[in-house]
Amino acid sequence: MIRQLPDGSMMIPRFDAVTVAHLDRTYPRVPGGELRWWNRPLSACISVAELRERFSGRRAVVLGKGPSLERIREVSIYDADLVAAVNESALAKGVPRVDLALAVDPPVVKTLAKLREGPLLLTDPGCAELTERATALSDLWDSRLRPNSGCSPALLRLLRRVGVSELVMVGFDGFDAPTRGATYAGTILALGVKDRGNGDFGSINEMIRAEIDGWEVPITWLHREPKPRVPKGG
Repeated sequence: MIRQLPDGSMMIPRFDAVTVAHLDRTYPRVPGGELRWWNRPLSACISVAELRERFSGRRAVVLGKGPSLERIREVSIYDADLVAAVNESALAKGVPRVDLALAVDPPVVKTLAKLREGPLLLTDPGCAELTERATALSDLWDSRLRPNSGCSPALLRLLRRVGVSELVMVGFDGFDAPTRGATYAGTILALGVKDRGNGDFGSINEMIRAEIDGWEVPITWLHREPKPRVPKGG
């Protein structure tokens, strides 16, 4: 018997090969190896393979929320690039365009979904704020990387599986060490996003390292690059 759970998922109390096969063909699994599925048809979701057809081989400019996001104007963004954003960085002032945004926190998804035009907005199948503007990604998360583990490692996993050719990381200042002062860029704080007050992203950084380990593409971290010198009087 299939049981409906309060969080919107379905489960079966014991393994049954026929039922499991039917549910796996029809619904995305809840990460963790349990006999649970999200009550959202796979036909209403998008897969990594579909995104690979659209974005494979592109250079990806990846937007985080750290202070170096203010330096996005230093990055030359071309028509062929894929501009991918984590959460509210999709709304940051000075970003010329965003092609893809990933968010799993329901209030953030709801905010981004209000944009009439904008990026392809992706979230997890269990998100309670799915709207016409948000699309569930069916096959990205697993028991090692769950939706609540953080959007940055999830977005990097997606870009790796999609097959981008290069990464330019903007706004990921906390990757090397705890940030000093504001954790988020001023353009993010201006949106009303509350600063964390703690720039130690140790656990998320471990997951980011796991996703980029062995990934043989050029990776540029903008917060490591020196700011260009401006001539006196310029």
